[in-house]
Amino acid sequence: NQKVWDVLNSLTNGLSCRTHIDPYRTRKNGREAFFALKNHYCGEDHYNHLASTAVINMANARYKGETSRSNFETYTRIHIESHNTLNKLKAAGAHEGIAELTKVQNFLKGIECSTLTSATGIVQGLPQYKNNFTACAAYLRSEVQRLTAKQSVRVATVHADSAGSV
Repeated sequence: NQKVWDVLNSLTNGLSCRTHIDPYRTRKNGREAFFALKNHYCGEDHYNHLASTAVINMANARYKGETSRSNFETYTRIHIESHNTLNKLKAAGAHEGIAELTKVQNFLKGIECSTLTSATGIVQGLPQYKNNFTACAAYLRSEVQRLTAKQSVRVATVHADSAGSV
């Protein structure tokens, strides 16, 4: 028990996690100190924190159009990373996971780009999109690409007479 304390004491020296083992310092109770760390980093509170963070990240994510700082791929990545976190927690038995319909609803809530209004309406109306996040994201990505390409095409016309002057 004291050897475990000595190891934990030296490993946590100067780290913020030290606060979790401090209550066991006077008795040098390595067993309780170990379980305190384990519960903090692998316990229910930690899993709840991970789940809450994933849900908050999805809720705070916004897509307002293609910019140099943010784009549709970034927006999609935030959602996929959050889904992956929730799925890992589900596999560990620490969370109920997230339904496809909820994934799509959360994804659509953060889209604040007026050029995608009709595309988001299509997603909401078609079961193959509203019940399948991957299909929804792929469809909207193709719409973003189509609209971006349409905006970037600029045609200049130059007329010259037979003498070659403009």
